[in-house]
Amino acid sequence: MNEALLAMGVPMIAAHAVMATMGFRGRSVGRGVGIPIAVYEILYYAVALATVIPPLPLAIPLYAFAAIHFAGGAAYAIGRPRIPSGVAARADLLRYYAVYELVELVFIAALSMYLIT
Repeated sequence: MNEALLAMGVPMIAAHAVMATMGFRGRSVGRGVGIPIAVYEILYYAVALATVIPPLPLAIPLYAFAAIHFAGGAAYAIGRPRIPSGVAARADLLRYYAVYELVELVFIAALSMYLIT
């Protein structure tokens, strides 16, 4: 069992639950909170890739989420691309993002359950 990844999963699940809830309400976190979260997510997926060899149904989303977070998280952290506040504030777009956050939350929970068993 990978205790480090399990421990890292707890704040990941909490953060994704909060961000999904906010997205469904048409809100998002600011960059001041978002950048540390993005960096933490990059670290989480780096540790997961370095320490876990999950079965294929978990490996495919692991690789996909890792790629998304390595590229997207790094771009977000350095501020590229800049998203105009009018676009970021659109509640309908934030709801789509909330669905993505929920899917990722389910994946993190499934990966954690795999590590426990």
